[in-house]
Amino acid sequence: MKKNKKPVSRTGIWVDQEQACIVRMEEEKVTRVETLLSGIESRQRFPGEGKAMARFGQSFLDDQEKKQRRQQQQRLQFFHRIIKQLKEVEYVYLFGPGLAKKGLGRLLAKETGKPHLVVATENADKMSPNLMALQVRNFFTGDTFRKWLKNLKREKKALAG
Repeated sequence: MKKNKKPVSRTGIWVDQEQACIVRMEEEKVTRVETLLSGIESRQRFPGEGKAMARFGQSFLDDQEKKQRRQQQQRLQFFHRIIKQLKEVEYVYLFGPGLAKKGLGRLLAKETGKPHLVVATENADKMSPNLMALQVRNFFTGDTFRKWLKNLKREKKALAG
């Protein structure tokens, strides 16, 4: 009797401060592309707005730290929403502009307890969902991923033996 192997689930995530596009693959095909908006507040300036600080005697007070903490909390909530979408995913490829992909990668390793979940993290410009899907497919069908898998199997074998 032949064993039915579950298809390997691979996901690529293009992430920046505004949104994340999650590209799902099974075997060699892209099965779904989803977009999540972050909801992270960015700096908004309204017409006629005054200075963002107040003067009390010799000291100046501004709410910059408060805004930064709020943005950090919003970013964490956004990353947790992404992580909830990654149930039963075996391999993740992170790409995009800025530092959000690295923060998400650290949180993924910490929250899931799977240090080998994130395969690679690469810089990438803004692109259309079709180009994202193409990049994810090219990554998971390319030599870089195959070499990474081979090294991972070698490491597991060395630890077991």
